[in-house]
Formats: sequence, C-alpha cells, structure tokens
Amino acid sequence: MFIIDAIEYQMKAYKERLAVIEDVDEDEASEIGNDYYFLEALRKDLVKSLDKWKPPKALHSERQIYDKTVENNTKTTMQIPTELVPAVRELIAKHQA
Repeated sequence: MFIIDAIEYQMKAYKERLAVIEDVDEDEASEIGNDYYFLEALRKDLVKSLDKWKPPKALHSERQIYDKTVENNTKTTMQIPTELVPAVRELIAKHQA
C-alpha cells in the first residue's frame, strides 16, 4: 500500500539523517527521533487496520477487486479509521513537499 511504503521510506530517511547528525545537532536529532517514533506507531496502526479490513462480500479476492476496478475504470479506495485521517494527511503533505 502506498501510505505504508511512504512511511517506511520516510523512516529510512530519518534513520540515515540521524546517523549523520546524532552527535552534532541534538535538537534536530530529538525532533527526527520523535517523528520517527510517531511514524513507527502510525505504520503499526495502519498495518493492524489493514489486517482487519475485509473486501466487500461481492468481491472475494484482490484479483477480483482489481478486475472490477479495471472494468469500471475507477480507483480502488480503502477506509481507514477516522482518528488516523489527520496523521495520514500530514504524512502525505510532508511526502509531497
């Protein structure tokens, strides 16, 4: 899923940045560390939500969902818990910046 991939990409970038600045800039390292742990928790919650998500009964497999999407020329969407929406929006905004 795109969002989880984006989170993992940003977490990797944070780890790389921390390795460079860890002993040089404590304030930036602290901010990055906090952001990293936030993303780690967000990723864990998203994975847990995805594990619980079930496709509609009429579409029993990912392949059927994909086929139906192509057939209707529409986009596949997924619902996420409402409390995660602000965090996901913020993550997307950071990723697009």
